[in-house]
Amino acid sequence: MHYRNGTQAHLGDIARGRGYNIPHDVQGVVVGLTPGSESCSIHLAVLRTAQPVGTQVAPYPVIVEEHGTCGEFDLVHPSPTRPVAG
Repeated sequence: MHYRNGTQAHLGDIARGRGYNIPHDVQGVVVGLTPGSESCSIHLAVLRTAQPVGTQVAPYPVIVEEHGTCGEFDLVHPSPTRPVAG
């Protein structure tokens, strides 16, 4: 599981990229990784505003889970629990 630049992905990282459900780039916390999967291999918790709720729009921010291909995302900030390289 690696980001676009080859850095290994880790739970708790902050990553940015285009997922499958939201039609623009998103940034969020990595909450799931699926090794061995070619698609839907990264899961991010993303904060969205104006989330549609049926026929209404919720005026407050909500956290949604977005899925994507890990290799199409960039590492923005490493998790504080990431093992130290070396």
